[in-house]
Amino acid sequence: MKSEQITLDTGLSYCLVPPRDIDDITKAIRGETNITCKKEGYDDLDLYECDCDKNQFSMIKPLQMNINGRFFTLPVEAWMSYDPSKESK
Repeated sequence: MKSEQITLDTGLSYCLVPPRDIDDITKAIRGETNITCKKEGYDDLDLYECDCDKNQFSMIKPLQMNINGRFFTLPVEAWMSYDPSKESK
């Protein structure tokens, strides 16, 4: 990623990520899983909703970050959730 700073909060109710990095992440997800994501939210709250089935969701890899030479791994469940009621039929 291109960012040079990061803030980690164990609560992580909302992750604050630079928009260009989110673009890179959504492009990588689409390239690896064929999942498409679109921006949802109001005003300054940028949330994303992705259309996928359970198999596609299972193909998403954990988010790995290299911060000052140390790798941090964020499990998929920490930054994305699967809602079977929203699955395309």
